Amino acid sequence: MKKLYLLALALLANSFVWFANAGELNVSPQKPTALKPIELVYTPSATEKWALTEDVYIYVCLEMDQNGEWVKEKAEWSKCNLPNFKWSKKGGNKLSYTISNLKSYFNLTDAEVPHVTGLFV
Repeated sequence: MKKLYLLALALLANSFVWFANAGELNVSPQKPTALKPIELVYTPSATEKWALTEDVYIYVCLEMDQNGEWVKEKAEWSKCNLPNFKWSKKGGNKLSYTISNLKSYFNLTDAEVPHVTGLFV
């Protein structure tokens, strides 16, 4: 799961290059595990203030075995506008989303859990 955390940080760092006006994403706990809740907290940038008044949805998928392909998506991109994929408004102009645990969220088998190498949000 350390690889998951490092990849999430790498994606966050690269998001500033890809999207100059991106907000800030924090993952808690800082070292997430496959069996414990993971809270994602997003603080929109000044140019993304619309996210605080409109509904915003999340798309999440996993990378397995560092193969560079995102697999085990929670739902197809086109179906991510369902209520269970909606970010919650949080105090302090933030959005939050909680993943109960990666194993149950993605319906992973015990054999698949050790092969998770990244979380894409």
